[in-house]
Amino acid sequence: MTTTRKVQSSDLSLDVQPLINAVKEQVALSAAKERAIRTAFERILSAQLLKPAAADRVKRSKSASKEAGEEMVLTTQQAADLVGVSRPYLNARIDAGEIPLYQRVGNQRRVLKSELMAWHRQARRKQWQAIKQLGKMISDEYEAVGL
Repeated sequence: MTTTRKVQSSDLSLDVQPLINAVKEQVALSAAKERAIRTAFERILSAQLLKPAAADRVKRSKSASKEAGEEMVLTTQQAADLVGVSRPYLNARIDAGEIPLYQRVGNQRRVLKSELMAWHRQARRKQWQAIKQLGKMISDEYEAVGL
């Protein structure tokens, strides 16, 4: 009997069972090995997709300020550090219009923390959906070839 546990955060969850099933279709697994692989999948997915966007990851320099009422205004480097991406990637997302630009100071960009976090939640949700779809596609593919 297999139990279905889900890797989850406050608004996202992922069932790793399709991934386990895909592995089991390729190799015979003892119950202990299945548990070990399940744990590894859950650990990897949790580490990669559920990274907490903790405020302590923001480098609190003098340039981080509270403007626009009580809203935190971040430099692109602070924003990139907060969500765990590179500054050039974040700048590309700003240029593409995915993250609203709050202000420009010379050639430097500033973003609102709330807008950044809304984009980050949406991006993580899309990643979860892609992983779910991939797991289902793998499972469907193995079923189609009779493995």
